[in-house]
Amino acid sequence: MKIRCKCCNKRFDYEMHSGICPKCGEYYRTEEPETDAAKMEEWRGFPQEKREEKKPEEIHRDFTEKSGKRKRRSKVYYMVTVILLLVIVLSALVPIIGVKEKQKQQYEKMSVQQLPEAVQCSVGESFTYEGEEDTYDISITGAVVDNNTGLSIPEGYEAVAVSYSIFPQSEKNSVAQEELEEIEEENWQIFDIHMTCYLMTKSGAILMPVREYKLREAKGLDYEQERKLGMEETLCYRQGLIYYLVKKDDVAGLWVGSFDYDEKEYSMTTLRENIQVNGLEVSR
Repeated sequence: MKIRCKCCNKRFDYEMHSGICPKCGEYYRTEEPETDAAKMEEWRGFPQEKREEKKPEEIHRDFTEKSGKRKRRSKVYYMVTVILLLVIVLSALVPIIGVKEKQKQQYEKMSVQQLPEAVQCSVGESFTYEGEEDTYDISITGAVVDNNTGLSIPEGYEAVAVSYSIFPQSEKNSVAQEELEEIEEENWQIFDIHMTCYLMTKSGAILMPVREYKLREAKGLDYEQERKLGMEETLCYRQGLIYYLVKKDDVAGLWVGSFDYDEKEYSMTTLRENIQVNGLEVSR
């Protein structure tokens, strides 16, 4: 069928050129638009696919299936996210739990269910300590107020220095009196004793000793001066002093704990026994 192009006045065969003017490219449609559209798509190289119209129930079924798939995928993503979060949290908690469990075991190892019966003694009376190197006679010899500590002491309190002496039993027969006096003059340290001393007060408090380094700094002492005084927070000198910060006229006695020592952990562990020193009067 021959037609004339309205744009360029060119006559051409409609079917041969699929309704497209070969001169200017104008497209013309006949009374069968669907056929022309199909031909136009075929001419462009994209054959038109026939689409089947679906019924409403089929559309609903397809939508439901797709929605179900999306929900299942969302559920899987949610579960994977939760698992990853749990893994991250557990990886952070495991080291903390391990440390706390180790601390708990150490605490249980150091603690006792029932305190052993206290050995009662008085000031000046000796009690023994079984060390790995020797057996020692220990005695609390007195207590005195020290007004020259250099510490800032609150009003109503005082610094009390508790004195003690340690004598290795092996020296009773093996060391001459002159040598013994020289040893005591040197005031050697004894590292074989593992005991902790707490001050018992009339008001019912149990006080820890003042740290040795604080006293050394406050008094301005060097090591030699400190050694001669035997100033420490544990029983470790032949003649020594342990300081406590206590309310005035509140000293009752001393509680001394004897412990085993773990060389691997460098700490005191199991409590062996405790000694209660009564009648500790403070001199001023």
